[in-house]
Amino acid sequence: MCFERMKLVCAWCGITVERPGFGRAEAGTSHGMCPACSQAVASQERGTPLQQHLDTIPIRVLLIDDSDVAVTMNARALDCLGKTLDETETQFSGKVFD
Repeated sequence: MCFERMKLVCAWCGITVERPGFGRAEAGTSHGMCPACSQAVASQERGTPLQQHLDTIPIRVLLIDDSDVAVTMNARALDCLGKTLDETETQFSGKVFD
Protein backbone atom coordinates (compact mmCIF):
# COMPACT_ATOMS: atom_id res chain seq x y z
CA MET A 1 0.00 0.00 0.00
CA CYS A 2 1.43 3.38 -0.96
CA PHE A 3 1.49 6.03 1.80
CA GLU A 4 0.88 8.84 -0.72
CA ARG A 5 -2.63 7.52 -1.36
CA MET A 6 -3.62 7.21 2.25
CA LYS A 7 -5.79 9.52 4.30
CA LEU A 8 -3.72 11.08 7.10
CA VAL A 9 -5.46 11.37 10.49
CA CYS A 10 -4.05 12.89 13.70
CA ALA A 11 -3.59 10.09 16.22
CA TRP A 12 -4.11 12.55 19.09
CA CYS A 13 -7.23 14.54 18.16
CA GLY A 14 -8.62 12.54 15.22
CA ILE A 15 -8.89 15.33 12.63
CA THR A 16 -7.92 14.72 9.01
CA VAL A 17 -4.55 16.34 8.39
CA GLU A 18 -4.32 18.26 5.14
CA ARG A 19 -1.04 17.36 3.46
CA PRO A 20 -0.15 17.23 -0.23
CA GLY A 21 -0.31 13.66 -1.51
CA PHE A 22 -2.66 12.42 1.21
CA GLY A 23 -6.42 12.33 1.23
CA ARG A 24 -7.62 9.40 -0.86
CA ALA A 25 -9.35 7.36 1.81
CA GLU A 26 -9.94 4.38 -0.48
CA ALA A 27 -6.28 3.41 -0.09
CA GLY A 28 -6.41 3.27 3.70
CA THR A 29 -5.59 5.49 6.63
CA SER A 30 -2.28 6.48 8.16
CA HIS A 31 -1.92 8.20 11.51
CA GLY A 32 0.36 11.09 12.31
CA MET A 33 0.10 14.31 14.26
CA CYS A 34 -1.54 17.54 13.21
CA PRO A 35 0.41 20.80 13.63
CA ALA A 36 -1.69 21.90 16.63
CA CYS A 37 -1.14 18.66 18.55
CA SER A 38 2.52 18.62 17.57
CA GLN A 39 2.93 22.09 19.00
CA ALA A 40 1.06 21.17 22.18
CA VAL A 41 3.17 18.06 22.78
CA ALA A 42 6.40 19.93 22.04
CA SER A 43 5.49 22.71 24.46
CA GLN A 44 4.74 20.34 27.33
CA GLU A 45 7.59 19.64 29.66
CA ARG A 46 8.09 15.96 30.14
CA GLY A 47 10.52 14.32 32.50
CA THR A 48 11.37 11.59 30.01
CA PRO A 49 13.66 12.16 27.01
CA LEU A 50 11.88 11.66 23.67
CA GLN A 51 13.90 8.59 22.63
CA GLN A 52 13.27 6.87 25.96
CA HIS A 53 9.55 7.64 25.68
CA LEU A 54 9.36 6.30 22.11
CA ASP A 55 11.05 3.07 23.15
CA THR A 56 8.23 2.40 25.64
CA ILE A 57 5.61 2.38 22.85
CA PRO A 58 4.80 -1.24 21.92
CA ILE A 59 4.45 -0.63 18.17
CA ARG A 60 6.92 0.58 15.52
CA VAL A 61 7.15 4.39 15.56
CA LEU A 62 8.96 6.57 13.02
CA LEU A 63 9.00 10.35 13.29
CA ILE A 64 9.18 11.93 9.84
CA ASP A 65 9.22 15.71 9.39
CA ASP A 66 7.42 17.81 6.75
CA SER A 67 10.34 17.29 4.34
CA ASP A 68 10.01 13.48 4.61
CA VAL A 69 13.25 13.26 6.58
CA ALA A 70 13.50 10.75 9.42
CA VAL A 71 13.88 12.57 12.72
CA THR A 72 14.02 9.50 14.95
CA MET A 73 12.35 6.14 15.56
CA ASN A 74 11.87 3.73 18.40
CA ALA A 75 13.76 0.49 19.09
CA ARG A 76 10.99 -1.68 17.58
CA ALA A 77 11.19 0.19 14.27
CA LEU A 78 14.98 -0.02 14.25
CA ASP A 79 14.84 -3.77 14.94
CA CYS A 80 12.38 -4.21 12.07
CA LEU A 81 14.63 -2.27 9.68
CA GLY A 82 17.82 -3.91 10.96
CA LYS A 83 19.50 -0.51 11.30
CA THR A 84 20.90 1.74 14.01
CA LEU A 85 19.55 5.18 14.86
CA ASP A 86 22.70 6.77 13.38
CA GLU A 87 22.02 5.00 10.07
CA THR A 88 18.49 6.41 9.83
CA GLU A 89 18.44 9.93 11.30
CA THR A 90 18.46 12.80 8.80
CA GLN A 91 17.78 10.48 5.84
CA PHE A 92 14.79 10.81 3.54
CA SER A 93 12.13 8.28 4.48
CA GLY A 94 12.61 6.39 1.20
CA LYS A 95 16.26 5.73 2.06
CA VAL A 96 15.33 4.60 5.57
CA PHE A 97 13.08 1.93 4.08
CA ASP A 98 15.48 1.18 1.19
